[in-house]
Amino acid sequence: MEIKDDKLASPLIYSTELARSVSLGKPSKLTLADGSTAPLSSARVEYKEKKSGDRNPRTRSRTLDRTLIVAGVIYGLVNVRTDGEKILCAVMNEKDHSWQVKTITSRF
Repeated sequence: MEIKDDKLASPLIYSTELARSVSLGKPSKLTLADGSTAPLSSARVEYKEKKSGDRNPRTRSRTLDRTLIVAGVIYGLVNVRTDGEKILCAVMNEKDHSWQVKTITSRF
């Protein structure tokens, strides 16, 4: 099927609120419900770990001093454009509002 009089010069595909990555934190202090503190090396946490492609999560545990926590999700705008010959992909850095741009030659 041929499309005549196609005025679209630079198609745009974009998606917002993609979780591009996460920011990680390291626990520094453990305060118990009674207000007392405890060394991180004495506190164990049990968690379920499910890796990509796994059907069943594994139960694991570790001490808090050897654990990273997800402190936040980093969202970002992903911008993809093509002129039929090149594909341009751009991702905005939320911290400094700069763009990271990659250009790929189309194979089609």
